[in-house]
Amino acid sequence: MFVRIYNPKSERSKKLEPGESMVFGRDVGLGVGELSMNMLVSRRHGIVAATSSGFSVESIGTYSGFVIKDTMTPSRLHLPQGTGPVEVPFANAVISFDHGVPGALHVEVVDSDQAALWEKRWGPDQVHELSAADPRSQWRGSQPPKRLERKETGEPYAWFWTLVAMCEGEMTDESVGVPTNADLSKMLGYSTNIIERHLRSIYAALEIEISEQNRPRDAAVRRAIDRGVVTRKHLPELAEKKVRSPYDD
Repeated sequence: MFVRIYNPKSERSKKLEPGESMVFGRDVGLGVGELSMNMLVSRRHGIVAATSSGFSVESIGTYSGFVIKDTMTPSRLHLPQGTGPVEVPFANAVISFDHGVPGALHVEVVDSDQAALWEKRWGPDQVHELSAADPRSQWRGSQPPKRLERKETGEPYAWFWTLVAMCEGEMTDESVGVPTNADLSKMLGYSTNIIERHLRSIYAALEIEISEQNRPRDAAVRRAIDRGVVTRKHLPELAEKKVRSPYDD
């Protein structure tokens, strides 16, 4: 079992055996752990270490913590400043930052039975079924349909692809925040008026309360990912739909 760390910015990678660790931040020397020079990233921001079954993370920065996002399931862990070490069960993950700060590390656990079991038990399909059927589900009111994003004919609603586009950055290492209406319009080829209609449909489908305080866009993205409504498996289809002719349905 070993852990492979990859930094897209420097295109460098590092292999960690159990017991080995690596510091990452904006002043750790040229290498895999070197991140953005943004002041929200500490000189020594965190530590990722290989364990006997996977990897652990520790936040040692003085400014903020960081986020560990599972790339295979909707799971996400936010590690506040000064917290850890914490064992992470994910087999494939991205360590990134909130507030739109650029920079990320990709973490892959190789040949770990525990990490493989997590992925098998909590993959997108299992999470989607749980959110629709489990009585412990956090959905308010009646349980949502199992195919929330599709019409009775099986075809996806147009608004669903707007929702996928909103979630794309959170499911990749592009920590740039939720796209604006203008961004979505340019990305998908819809007019901004249609985007507004899609947003209303999204909020209704996900039961998002609209107010200035709860930031409905962010709430919709978080709920869609957490409930397995949008997963990484939708991203290749989204790529095919970008920059197309506008239509309204």
